[in-house]
Amino acid sequence: MEYSDQISTLASLGLTQNEARVYLMLSQTEQKTVKDIAKITGIAREDIYRIMPSLQQKGLTEKSISSPTQYKALPIKQGMKILLKKQDKNYRKIKKRARELLQNLANNLKETSLENKNDFVLVPQKTALFKRIKNSIQNSRTSVNIVTSKKRYYPGVFEFLRERQKAIKRGAKFRILTDRMKEENVLKNYSSDEATNLEVRCLLRPPEAIIVIVDQKEVYVMTSADAALADAPALWSNNGSLLALAQSYFNNLWEKAKKVQIPSVNS
Repeated sequence: MEYSDQISTLASLGLTQNEARVYLMLSQTEQKTVKDIAKITGIAREDIYRIMPSLQQKGLTEKSISSPTQYKALPIKQGMKILLKKQDKNYRKIKKRARELLQNLANNLKETSLENKNDFVLVPQKTALFKRIKNSIQNSRTSVNIVTSKKRYYPGVFEFLRERQKAIKRGAKFRILTDRMKEENVLKNYSSDEATNLEVRCLLRPPEAIIVIVDQKEVYVMTSADAALADAPALWSNNGSLLALAQSYFNNLWEKAKKVQIPSVNS
């Protein structure tokens, strides 16, 4: 390991660069005076007078009662143990504070959620939207109703594959509406394990609105019915009136759409 790497390692354990230089030098030599330390390390003598008490406080050096005063370092192996132990203690302290912070934020979030029962959020396209929809599907418990276009259908099937399969295993029921296409093309992206809790129906014409309704509690309304999956933002809401309108729209299309039979495990 090069000298610069040795200094960086000690610095990462809580020493300043100059403290690391002084301690490393002393650990490899006999005891030295402030004058000697300054000369060998190239650090100003006035800085050495500040560094030595700090190293002593950290338990890494000892001061001899002599004239002039001399300093010696604790063996590097013991010194590293002291620094690592302190870092571990600091880590546990920070971890505890982080947990307290998260709990505090969670409590505040619950209070805020109760105060703001009806929200409307415009979610940016692509990454932000995908992440939010995935999170909604991951938390779904009863149902996910989707109206989508042929253009968005295949990318959506693959983008949300893992979240959909996990939700179905938990018992959430998926109902998906899309443009009319060949039945074999609709079915090839689903496993037989999904048959009991997933139903797909095809529309005679492209839908006028693209929506995702999760557990009858939240809805995504895409701002463009013609855009590709990643090319349009969406309005997210948990507003009861908007949810009712979205569900009514879905139900109306669902009744008119052609059912596509997904083979079950036993068929």
